[in-house]
Amino acid sequence: MKNWMKIAIGAILLACIGLMGATGLRSGGGSAWKSESVNLALRQVAHQLYALCDNHSERIEAVEQSSPYVFSIRVEEYVDYDQLPSLIHKTLTEFNLPTEYEVALKNCEDDKIELGYTYIALARNGVACQGRVYDLNCSIVQLTFYEPKKESPLFNYFLITMLLGSIIGLLLFHFATSKKSGNSIVEEDNISAQVVDDHTIAIGKFKFDHSNQSLTTLEEVTSLTFRESKLLHYLATHPNQVLSRDEIQANVWEDEGVIVGRSLDVFISRLRKILKSDPTIQIKSVHGVGYRLEVK
Repeated sequence: MKNWMKIAIGAILLACIGLMGATGLRSGGGSAWKSESVNLALRQVAHQLYALCDNHSERIEAVEQSSPYVFSIRVEEYVDYDQLPSLIHKTLTEFNLPTEYEVALKNCEDDKIELGYTYIALARNGVACQGRVYDLNCSIVQLTFYEPKKESPLFNYFLITMLLGSIIGLLLFHFATSKKSGNSIVEEDNISAQVVDDHTIAIGKFKFDHSNQSLTTLEEVTSLTFRESKLLHYLATHPNQVLSRDEIQANVWEDEGVIVGRSLDVFISRLRKILKSDPTIQIKSVHGVGYRLEVK
């Protein structure tokens, strides 16, 4: 199977798994952890509001939950409405709670809403009535989260079908190509640099005889130097693999006690010129790492 096909199928599988995981997180979230976390978060907000009034002894009231997504806490002190939006948003973020919500400041006496804003207004720096003076010495801070959207079961079935279909398609294609190739032919990826006999490796249109240091095509025979042959042999026995400079030097020249340094680039350049007649063969530079012999 071609590399691009493997990559494409792998990407489809990963995308399906990722979408299924994300869907599970969205639909499987529950109010149990939210209730506990919101309780702690709102109490933290109340504590900070009292601190702004230099009140460090007031008892913090219990958080009330009037519906699955509505929470409130009573504050027996003047609430600094200019500070409230940033306090709430920062605290919700610290507790890893949803950031789509609305806030209402209610009068303790008659439960009427005196002030309020939504997360959209906060994001646009457009919270109304900030900077104005109001006369409330007891307030109820009410926090309402927007109910999360529920995914359609059909969407989940679609993702599962895509995942299973991709896996089955991959297996069928693999078996089909394996049968077609038979015993005498190896898979396409391995044909890129195929050992013909003990001394010869087929590289694209070339036959590389490393014992005789020669590259042969139908048109000509090219003689290689000892080091060119040794370098090409190492690259050809590791086709389509990224090989580091240190790895190449250690396996090709180190046993001779020769430190090649930048001369490796010279030998690579020579081999590129020799192989350039076959466009399916390229020695690619991998920046900061080394080289890769690509044989299509």
